Amino acid sequence: MTSATASNLILIITHAPTGSSLTSALRDILPSHFNESILVVDININDTPETKVLDVQQKLSDCPAESILILTDLIGATPYNIARQVMLNSVHKRYALVTGISLPMLVKAANYRTLSLESWVAQVTDSALEWVIIEFSRKTHP
Repeated sequence: MTSATASNLILIITHAPTGSSLTSALRDILPSHFNESILVVDININDTPETKVLDVQQKLSDCPAESILILTDLIGATPYNIARQVMLNSVHKRYALVTGISLPMLVKAANYRTLSLESWVAQVTDSALEWVIIEFSRKTHP
């Protein structure tokens, strides 16, 4: 985790190596945003949820962020359950948990992290559909 100048933190908890890969892509797209806090926790197949919850809580204990946006990949999966437990165990910070992380969501999260938690989440979740394009070929089949 890098040093924060803003009051919001992006916490990414995903199946390995999804979070690290998305963060690497973000670094290429928005290199100037990496002076701000982004914490990535990749969950490996042999990780125990209880240990990871404690690990994340320890990492967040010294974090000055007032609000934390947690981005996970799949609802109901181990990273989501870990994120939810971290959020429910906290009494000192405000959290929002959003599933279905994508690169457009992460770009929005990085660009709008100075907003209030509610506005920040709205910007991030709007990108889930805003940046999806569906195209079909016009090829005809005999």
